[in-house]
Amino acid sequence: MRLDDIVKSLASFRNFTGGPNDRFADVTFATFYSLCILGMTPKSRVLDIGCGALRNGFLLMNYLEKDMYYGVEPNTAMMDEGKDKLAKPFLQDKTPNLSDTDQFDFKGSFGDVVFDFAFARSVFTHTSKSQMDLCFKELAKVSRPGTIFLLSYKPPTGIFGGEYKGKNWIGRSHESSTPGIAHYKKETIVAAGKPHGFRELQGFDHRILQALQEWLVLEKT
Repeated sequence: MRLDDIVKSLASFRNFTGGPNDRFADVTFATFYSLCILGMTPKSRVLDIGCGALRNGFLLMNYLEKDMYYGVEPNTAMMDEGKDKLAKPFLQDKTPNLSDTDQFDFKGSFGDVVFDFAFARSVFTHTSKSQMDLCFKELAKVSRPGTIFLLSYKPPTGIFGGEYKGKNWIGRSHESSTPGIAHYKKETIVAAGKPHGFRELQGFDHRILQALQEWLVLEKT
């Protein structure tokens, strides 16, 4: 199936697909390209945090070797529809590993695997600071020195734009259909990752492709 046919098929989704349908190709290509620029190969073990309707997952399943794609999404209705309409051709041949944990319990979901790459597209744009900390804490358990973590975020805008101060997830989820966005400064996210052994990886800002949100590249030390 061609990418433009896939974009047209999004209109048939009963559930939210994870972003604007008219930017599907832009976001999917930007994510895939950026991971490749950061060194991803077909032999890489990749964790897709907040994989949603597998908007990025279906392409990664096709690219990666068998059993190397891992996805986490608590919204099971969203993920199941993606499995049926986007990723169905790859479920048997590529045997992706999928979990519906809503506590970032990567180790509990997948056991003793260690990831080469993890990415979170439009996850930290919805988490509270405590949830952000939990994600870093749990990701550290399944990372090694050199593991790359690519994440997207939206910085505050305007004179009165501030960071999200709520205690819970904001925006659409398995528990809510109400839109919402959490804004954070890059420095806030970098500081949250530091106690768990993640540091900003410099030198990629001009090479990775942005699409709707800012990318931040971190590396496990």
